[in-house]
Amino acid sequence: MSRPVILAGERSAEPPDEIAAIVLAASASATSADLTEIFVSVQGEGVVAGQVHLFLRFAGCDLRCSYCDTPGSLGLDQVDRGVRIGGGLLRGQPRREPNPVTQERLLQLVDEAVEPLGHRPMVALTGGEPLLRTPYLVELLPALRARGHEILLETAGTRVENLERVVSWIDLVSMDLKLPSVSGEADLLGAHRAFLEVARNADRRIQVKVVIDPRLDLAELERGVRLVAEQDSTLPFILQPEFRSLRTTDEAHRDLIREAVSVARARLTDVRVLPQLHKYLGML
Repeated sequence: MSRPVILAGERSAEPPDEIAAIVLAASASATSADLTEIFVSVQGEGVVAGQVHLFLRFAGCDLRCSYCDTPGSLGLDQVDRGVRIGGGLLRGQPRREPNPVTQERLLQLVDEAVEPLGHRPMVALTGGEPLLRTPYLVELLPALRARGHEILLETAGTRVENLERVVSWIDLVSMDLKLPSVSGEADLLGAHRAFLEVARNADRRIQVKVVIDPRLDLAELERGVRLVAEQDSTLPFILQPEFRSLRTTDEAHRDLIREAVSVARARLTDVRVLPQLHKYLGML
């Protein structure tokens, strides 16, 4: 079944049953998974921005955030094109391999990608929502750790039971705090609270990222800040201006950023305003 292409800034036309079908298909196999990209590049977000990472971008997501900058990874309609391998810091022209990708083949591709680097970079699990692939990750992550890779999980922070199954192999949990005024999604604070509790109980490194744009409701942000502070007021809290719509050349936008920082600093000690570095560098 073909699915509508979702452009950044648009709401999905997909009904709940189609989202459920994506979730079911994504979690069906422990031996193979659909990916959209495998590449080495500069991490552009959060506390590890600037580091060289190996990115594994999984296909399929159960949310439809209006600011999503990887709409090609949301559904499963593009997986037949195969997984794009290369780009970023890798030399040569990108190529494609067929989906789904077995664990054995993915580990081979990982080894090939990092061999020119001379070291084992952190592996960033991204998407889409990588936790939809939990049965696959349960087998994959120990093998990556055995090769010497640290693991970064980039996640919407809603799939609590999935996190419980893989958290012991994660080094850094990067949770997006989804504010309805910006994401267009429902209020997810209850799920975020439970998700953070799992990560903290496992003694994982955690960062919380919040995308902000001119639609930001500061009262929503305050509620999100309070939730994070209840867990740990020292957690890195990243205010990430949406690249296309929030400009520091606009005085009103600068005011909004200042107000957002003030709200966050009222309860949290490590508040940072960090844009997406890779967008400014023009890299994947």
